[in-house]
Amino acid sequence: MCDKFDGDGTIGHQNGAMKLAAHLLQTPDIAGQFWNLHMKEENCGIVSLWNTALEFFPFNFTSLSVMAAGLAKAGKCSVQNLLEELKNLPVYSEFYNPNLVPVTKLSMNSDDVLVGRDYYPLSSLTYKVEAGSRAALIDRKDGTWIHYRTPYSYWTIFNDVIERALGHHQSNLSGILQKVYEGTIVLNEVMKVLVKDKEVPKYLMGPCEGVFATLIRYMRAESPPLPLLVSCLNVSSALVPLFHKEIHLRLINTGLLPRLVRAQLSPAEYANGISLEPGAAGSYLVTLEQPTGIYNFLAAYIDLLCGFCQVSQDDRLLLDIVLPGLVFLLREVFPNVCGWRYAAYPDRRKLLQRCINVLFNTLQHPKVSTESELLVQKTCVYALLQTENALELLKIVAVGNEQLELMMYDESNWISGSGSEYLKTVQKAFSVLMLALKLKTLVNNSNEITPIEHLIFAQNKQKDALKVVPRVTSYINHAFNKNLSILCCRLLTRFATGAEAYWAASCATHGRVTAIFGNNEHERRNDLYKITSTPFSIKRLCDPSSKP
Repeated sequence: MCDKFDGDGTIGHQNGAMKLAAHLLQTPDIAGQFWNLHMKEENCGIVSLWNTALEFFPFNFTSLSVMAAGLAKAGKCSVQNLLEELKNLPVYSEFYNPNLVPVTKLSMNSDDVLVGRDYYPLSSLTYKVEAGSRAALIDRKDGTWIHYRTPYSYWTIFNDVIERALGHHQSNLSGILQKVYEGTIVLNEVMKVLVKDKEVPKYLMGPCEGVFATLIRYMRAESPPLPLLVSCLNVSSALVPLFHKEIHLRLINTGLLPRLVRAQLSPAEYANGISLEPGAAGSYLVTLEQPTGIYNFLAAYIDLLCGFCQVSQDDRLLLDIVLPGLVFLLREVFPNVCGWRYAAYPDRRKLLQRCINVLFNTLQHPKVSTESELLVQKTCVYALLQTENALELLKIVAVGNEQLELMMYDESNWISGSGSEYLKTVQKAFSVLMLALKLKTLVNNSNEITPIEHLIFAQNKQKDALKVVPRVTSYINHAFNKNLSILCCRLLTRFATGAEAYWAASCATHGRVTAIFGNNEHERRNDLYKITSTPFSIKRLCDPSSKP
């Protein structure tokens, strides 16, 4: 389409054209083709749209930012090429004002002009067009444009936009904040790639500082620009693996994050929300996100928390960010996720996935070396075993193979997409449940029966709506991911270990024990799987060589 119809550069001005191009450029193969054509200086294909975006930047800040964000998602090689491009943009474009800068025409038949005096287009004076430099003066339908041919950097413009957003009494503030939002998306995508290789150039640290300042400034606004704050918080999350201490220092006293106002409490007290102040994150959740059904800020905050869970072993970070965030998640978010309304149904699954990721990262550490790490783990284990979080976790685990496979059959792509992502969430929920049961002795006596065990081994089948054991057993024949079948057997083994203590404590008879597990997948198979002694039959399922 560009080859046939973009000879005059008009396609780039059509609504949605740049967004479509950016979406295509996220694919590494298409991005690779783009860069090959671009390096050959061939004005064909999507390169034509890129050149249109360059021609009208920075007056039209959106087009170049949208395409740059798409290219930044295409992998490391594309990001490296993009950074080289953005460091040396060829044309600075704006509407011509003869009162600001005089020009001299080089010839009557040419658009080329010479700039009459030094000119600083930006309020920050960081970009200078020298007297005598060349420019192009072009009359268009919307007015007369001047295109200065003095090279400059995308990040110079972005820094200037941020400074204007941080200033006072700005006109057209909504337009300025929109530009900050678009530039922050580019910065976020670039940083996610660079941080992995620990290769962050110094010239990008200035924009990062500006993003932090913007986040702090506008989080206190009477009507917070939530999409902008989400984008700023995403940049913070991208930087956490490399600069977690710096991020902690910038965010800890802002009132943005949840915090615990009292120290030296027990894991049970923390798990029950004593001394929790949810901060701006909790305020946005109640006043802005729940009414709309859009939870982008909460999702960005959970991503930040997950990043700190993965990298932080420092006591201050654990006590200032991880523990309060975990308590906030377990008190205000995870028990309520399924009950909230959503503008888009897939958002519910994505939010569940984020919650499970935080719980998994909290419990998976094999060696806990400090008291702070142990406190975080104990709080998580207690909340999962003793509070309403137990029921929510079991709802995910006990969705059942039949329903899970029906959901997958409805998907057009069994390898990637929302269905496979939810399947991963179920797998991680299995792991979280196993870890919580394994670590039970951190907060309970081994012989004490916890609420989650009552739910798992419920003896009244009429009240046992979850049917945890039968539904977990059903995953043995899962068709789409064999790892789920393996996790199923491991979880059944864990159930068998816990069941012995449960039945001993509840004085269950052999008949009642059989009734608990009698109507599950074991009985529907051959006599080999018929349950006579549940713990041994489950172990036999996992290891056929074992004998009662």
